[in-house]
Amino acid sequence: MGARSRRSLRAQAAVPVMQLAHGGRKASTLRPWEGRGSVPESAGGWPTIGPSAEAFGSYDAPRAMDADEIAAVPAAFAAAARRGGRGHPGAGAHLGQRLGQAW
Repeated sequence: MGARSRRSLRAQAAVPVMQLAHGGRKASTLRPWEGRGSVPESAGGWPTIGPSAEAFGSYDAPRAMDADEIAAVPAAFAAAARRGGRGHPGAGAHLGQRLGQAW
């Protein structure tokens, strides 16, 4: 965040925070006004991962994370919060229902 943005936020008594999220099986999707579905890799999309290979509706099925990958998620979120939280008074984590249940 630049100095101008910080000054503007302070002038409005606003508090900037960072939100960490994992899109999981709903990542790499079309913009709502472009329809529903996954963005093909040929159009800039990417393969998704999730705690299971269960697809979200008609979207492409994600690659299921293995137990070691799922176990590594809390430390990865903590490391991201440390990196991105510099200069921010707070951070939040949007874990989603299924990923949160995996913990």
